[in-house]
Amino acid sequence: MNNDRGSAPARSGFPCSAILMLVSAFALGIGGAQNDSWGADLPLPDGGSVIDDFVAASGGKTAFEKIRNRVSKGHHEFVGMGLKGTQAYYAARPNKRYIHIEMEEMGTVEQGCDGRVSWYKSPMTGVLVESGDALAAALHDSAFDRQVHWRRFYKKVECVDVVEVEGKSCYEVILTPKEGATETHYYDRETKLLVMVSKTRLSSHMPPTPTDIYLADYKRVDGVLLPHSRKQVTEQCGSKREILFTTKHVAHNVMLASDRFDLPDDVAEQVKETSTISVSSSVKRAPCGSGMKAKSASQAKAVKPAPCGGG
Repeated sequence: MNNDRGSAPARSGFPCSAILMLVSAFALGIGGAQNDSWGADLPLPDGGSVIDDFVAASGGKTAFEKIRNRVSKGHHEFVGMGLKGTQAYYAARPNKRYIHIEMEEMGTVEQGCDGRVSWYKSPMTGVLVESGDALAAALHDSAFDRQVHWRRFYKKVECVDVVEVEGKSCYEVILTPKEGATETHYYDRETKLLVMVSKTRLSSHMPPTPTDIYLADYKRVDGVLLPHSRKQVTEQCGSKREILFTTKHVAHNVMLASDRFDLPDDVAEQVKETSTISVSSSVKRAPCGSGMKAKSASQAKAVKPAPCGGG
């Protein structure tokens, strides 16, 4: 495996929900939005055309499709908490990703998806493997260039309003995935760029967390515009937390290690144990009398199982 995986002591008392927040901002796709009277009387465009305009303004479908993988690195800060760290994000077609976060107070935090299994690991939580709706949402979020090929992933897209987001007049577009909860995206009417996403982060191990991610500082890399600043805001149990992510370096079509997206050994073991438990729990005891075996189909019709307790 790659040598950028490690561990360090976690800061005592640091909330697990805050740790899980660290990785959710990287899945493009996250309120702060207010009704905007500027465009109240204007006819609303088709939601799909708003997304297509965003793709065109960001460089176009052809430019995005030339990119096979992406590596971005930078730093982040928990606002008002004095916590800072670095992050590295790896993504590849069709739906693989790996996130590596280092913080002096928390140690190493990792999250990944190999296209089938979505997992998370930190010194505080240990290994967590997603299942059910949370797994479906993670696979959805891991899809490479989901905005470019939005028709593959969403069954309904609707532009519902014009609102103000941090001083920008934006189209509010509600996207309903083929699996999972709806997302609300906000596109700047002037630049056509995506400036905010509101969604609920799902986890098999934590309560659903409403999350807003503000995207800014778009810069062109290999012909496509990518946000280099992300502000993630969540509120859980009456506590509001804000994390600022800054991207300093982005590279495309990188020669990645062949095992970059492989499951770490402890994650693979957890998956194996979970699968064993699932198989065991799915085995049901045979009902009374079902152990009788007829020698032929005609005998099977004639033989009736004895009732429970019958001799």
